[in-house]
Amino acid sequence: MKLFTRIKAGALQFVIFTGVVVALLLGTFLILVHVQHMFGKQTDVTIQAVKNTDFGIAYALANNINFNDSVKISGLEGNPITIHKSNWGVYEKISSASNLKNKKFSKIVLVGGQYPSKLRPALYLKDEKRPLVVVGHTKIEGLSYLPEQGVRSGNIAGTSYFSETFIHGAIKKSNNTLPELSPELKTAIEELSSGNFLSSASASLNPDNKIEYKNSFFNETQYLLNSGILTVSASTLIGNIIVWSDRKIIIGPGNVLEDIIAIAPEIEIQNNFKGSLQAFATKKITVGNNCTLNYPSALVLNDKTPSVKGNYQQENPAHIFIDKGTTLQGAIVYISGDAEANYTPQIILRESSEIVGEVYCSENLELNGTVKGSVYTSKFIANQSGSIYQNHIYNGKIINSELPREYAGLIMNDNYKKTVKWLY
Repeated sequence: MKLFTRIKAGALQFVIFTGVVVALLLGTFLILVHVQHMFGKQTDVTIQAVKNTDFGIAYALANNINFNDSVKISGLEGNPITIHKSNWGVYEKISSASNLKNKKFSKIVLVGGQYPSKLRPALYLKDEKRPLVVVGHTKIEGLSYLPEQGVRSGNIAGTSYFSETFIHGAIKKSNNTLPELSPELKTAIEELSSGNFLSSASASLNPDNKIEYKNSFFNETQYLLNSGILTVSASTLIGNIIVWSDRKIIIGPGNVLEDIIAIAPEIEIQNNFKGSLQAFATKKITVGNNCTLNYPSALVLNDKTPSVKGNYQQENPAHIFIDKGTTLQGAIVYISGDAEANYTPQIILRESSEIVGEVYCSENLELNGTVKGSVYTSKFIANQSGSIYQNHIYNGKIINSELPREYAGLIMNDNYKKTVKWLY
């Protein structure tokens, strides 16, 4: 009778090998579970930080925060959020930052104003005791605020009005003042057009031609400053950049410009330019033909030159001129503290030009093109056949329904704030 059985050495090695493999698998499994658990916690923290940042943006849109000021609020589950509000041209710029454990997350958003679609006016014509006169193929579609004298058809050089309906939409009575831009927006326009921001312009760029600068809105603003005429050609300028000249800026068609601000007494955008920018001037802004200014662009003229009362052809009047075939997506603004009567147009939209957004003119608008959105003006001017016709629109079109629902633009006293775009 055998009491012991001899086991081969190879079998023992197999058992040991199997045990090692099982131990490694168990160890790997435990490490995987731990890593997944840690990633889960990190993901939860990241998601919470993102939600807090979004909460900060929503808070800033719904509450008044002083410009150039930072406030701290308690976010979701009491976590701290830092909110800062400033302006970027005619828009507000809001940053929101959340610190949660070792996770930091921040967002910057550009903010504009918006009316509910049913309350958004196609036309607001200031009541100056004079009717609106429509001639030719003029078309106004949408809610319109008109003087007490209303609207009627007219005749210019043998051309009468070609439609039976004057206004395709509801009509309400306007007041003797235009709807007010927000105080913050008016302050921003004054500071930018007067150059008051220059005292804090610390990061200056080289104004040579064929330059390439890209600057995130998370960084300090960079400035391209120049005395005399500044010609921007074959250059790339993207992001948080302000271009300034004490005389004139000329922008050629071969540039790549996105989201920048240009400031000078005179600004000329040459034929066939494509890009997005905000232009601020005090004397003149001219845009050539077949240009495309993408959303959210803006042309703003803060006129400090008083007009001459009764002068039909004032010499070199301050104005914004948009030539044929040009499309602008955004806002055009002319404001002046001068109340003197004048008979020259301060905003001129040539035939086949198209504005998708808003036109705000505190004096005279010559509308020969199309506005898909809203027009606010004190008066219309038509220069036709060598004569000047007051409060006439000749072949101009205002079609409110073709403004995209997502559009947000000028911040007024009575509209609400909405995201324009997320900045980078």
